[in-house]
Amino acid sequence: MSDRSRTRTRASAGLLTAAGVLATIVLTGSPAAAAESTSTTITSQGPIDIAFGADWVVEVVVSGNGFYDEKSTGPVDTTGGTIDAFIVGMAEPFADDVPLQAGGRAYISQPDSQTLLGAGAHELTAVFTPAPGSNLDPSQSRSSITINVGPLAIEPSFTVESGADELVTSVELSVGGAYVDARQSAPPGMWNVDVTDAGGTSVFSSEVAQPTGEPEMLTVPVDVELDPGADYSVAATFTPDPSIAGGVTVAEMPQQTFTTPGSTFTDIATAPVPVPMTLSIVGLVVVVLLLIAAIVVPILLRRRRGRPAPPAATA
Repeated sequence: MSDRSRTRTRASAGLLTAAGVLATIVLTGSPAAAAESTSTTITSQGPIDIAFGADWVVEVVVSGNGFYDEKSTGPVDTTGGTIDAFIVGMAEPFADDVPLQAGGRAYISQPDSQTLLGAGAHELTAVFTPAPGSNLDPSQSRSSITINVGPLAIEPSFTVESGADELVTSVELSVGGAYVDARQSAPPGMWNVDVTDAGGTSVFSSEVAQPTGEPEMLTVPVDVELDPGADYSVAATFTPDPSIAGGVTVAEMPQQTFTTPGSTFTDIATAPVPVPMTLSIVGLVVVVLLLIAAIVVPILLRRRRGRPAPPAATA
């Protein structure tokens, strides 16, 4: 079996039953010297309906005609040849050089080297290639087995954390949905976070990879200086990795808005005062002092004039 299309074969009927999804393709070949021509048939229990990424198995059975007489049939032994599986519409084999097992059976499943079958209907056919010297003709299934793959939903979400009394903002990212429930893992992909001001100008943008494994919340700090008391909008998008993009749907996330805290008394008191304002304050103080002097000085003078003269000195 080539490295390119190594398949996860099931070695026993018990494993096949445990997989829960089993279809059968029957290929009938004939020895090269037999009178009967090669014929191929396919049987199954119906279409295979699975969710994206779920395990599936197709059983291929190869039988030969005329081994003992013109009417006899029997399974091809394990050295008789190999099976190639094709998905209609794909030029290259989906799985190739799959060996025969006892009873002329071969088992096809999702190869590790192939991208997972995406959402939709996929028609699978099988081709038997006889081994050199086996005196068997090649054969191909006359019909196909349909593998129906249902998409899994990814539901990303985000929240904006903005400090109540300081201009510190972060965006919290998380993923959920049927994909996470079915795979018990966060989906691979990329997050993009964009912050815009009230005029629609982008003031912050960040791209973050979503790690797989146990879903954990990601924190993206908005590490730019934001204006106090200003309105901002946050938009976030999640783009799944190409390896799963064909089998998932991604829910949209609405934009969120937030307002940064306004200036506090401490901010105002400690803020540098512009020079023109300084001059205005000094001028105001001078005017107030002049007014006070204009009121107080006359009062003091009147009081001084109204005092009686001191008594004359005696001899």
